[in-house]
Amino acid sequence: TKIHEILNSGADAVTFTSASSVKNISDLLNDNINQLSDMIVACIGPTTAAAAAKIGIEVDIIGEEFTINGLTDALEAHFDSKDM
Repeated sequence: TKIHEILNSGADAVTFTSASSVKNISDLLNDNINQLSDMIVACIGPTTAAAAAKIGIEVDIIGEEFTINGLTDALEAHFDSKDM
Protein backbone atom coordinates (compact mmCIF):
# COMPACT_ATOMS: atom_id res chain seq x y z
CA THR A 1 0.00 0.00 0.00
CA LYS A 2 1.01 3.61 -0.37
CA ILE A 3 1.55 4.11 3.38
CA HIS A 4 3.99 1.20 3.47
CA GLU A 5 5.85 2.61 0.46
CA ILE A 6 6.20 5.93 2.26
CA LEU A 7 7.36 4.34 5.52
CA ASN A 8 9.90 2.22 3.67
CA SER A 9 11.20 5.13 1.57
CA GLY A 10 13.75 6.22 4.14
CA ALA A 11 11.74 9.09 5.61
CA ASP A 12 13.31 10.49 8.77
CA ALA A 13 10.10 11.53 10.50
CA VAL A 14 6.36 11.22 10.59
CA THR A 15 4.28 14.21 11.62
CA PHE A 16 0.83 14.36 13.13
CA THR A 17 -1.24 17.53 13.08
CA SER A 18 -4.38 16.20 14.78
CA ALA A 19 -5.71 13.33 16.84
CA SER A 20 -7.66 12.18 13.80
CA SER A 21 -4.46 11.91 11.76
CA VAL A 22 -3.03 9.66 14.50
CA LYS A 23 -6.11 7.44 14.31
CA ASN A 24 -6.06 7.38 10.51
CA ILE A 25 -2.43 6.25 10.36
CA SER A 26 -3.13 3.62 13.01
CA ASP A 27 -6.06 2.37 10.93
CA LEU A 28 -3.97 2.32 7.74
CA LEU A 29 -1.31 0.31 9.56
CA ASN A 30 -3.96 -2.07 10.92
CA ASP A 31 -3.01 -0.91 14.42
CA ASN A 32 0.56 -2.18 13.86
CA ILE A 33 2.09 1.08 15.07
CA ASN A 34 5.48 -0.54 15.75
CA GLN A 35 6.14 0.20 12.07
CA LEU A 36 6.81 3.76 13.27
CA SER A 37 9.35 2.71 15.91
CA ASP A 38 12.41 3.60 13.79
CA MET A 39 11.10 7.03 12.86
CA ILE A 40 11.09 10.34 14.64
CA VAL A 41 7.49 11.12 15.59
CA ALA A 42 6.51 14.77 15.76
CA CYS A 43 3.17 16.17 16.92
CA ILE A 44 1.80 19.66 16.48
CA GLY A 45 0.84 19.94 20.15
CA PRO A 46 0.08 18.13 23.40
CA THR A 47 -3.45 17.02 22.47
CA THR A 48 -2.18 15.26 19.37
CA ALA A 49 0.77 13.84 21.32
CA ALA A 50 -1.63 12.48 23.96
CA ALA A 51 -3.69 10.75 21.25
CA ALA A 52 -0.51 9.17 19.87
CA ALA A 53 0.69 8.07 23.31
CA LYS A 54 -2.73 6.60 24.08
CA ILE A 55 -2.30 4.05 21.29
CA GLY A 56 1.35 3.37 22.05
CA ILE A 57 3.17 5.72 19.70
CA GLU A 58 6.27 7.20 21.31
CA VAL A 59 6.40 10.92 20.54
CA ASP A 60 9.83 12.51 20.10
CA ILE A 61 8.90 16.10 19.25
CA ILE A 62 6.03 18.38 20.26
CA GLY A 63 5.77 21.85 18.79
CA GLU A 64 6.03 24.69 21.30
CA GLU A 65 3.65 26.79 19.22
CA PHE A 66 0.70 24.64 18.15
CA THR A 67 0.85 25.59 14.47
CA ILE A 68 2.47 24.17 11.35
CA ASN A 69 5.24 26.75 11.76
CA GLY A 70 5.74 25.65 15.37
CA LEU A 71 5.92 22.02 14.29
CA THR A 72 8.43 22.73 11.51
CA ASP A 73 10.52 24.86 13.90
CA ALA A 74 10.60 21.96 16.38
CA LEU A 75 11.59 19.52 13.63
CA GLU A 76 14.30 21.86 12.41
CA ALA A 77 15.68 22.30 15.93
CA HIS A 78 15.66 18.53 16.47
CA PHE A 79 17.50 17.71 13.26
CA ASP A 80 19.92 20.66 13.62
CA SER A 81 20.99 19.15 16.94
CA LYS A 82 21.76 15.78 15.30
CA ASP A 83 24.69 14.79 13.12
CA MET A 84 22.85 13.65 10.02
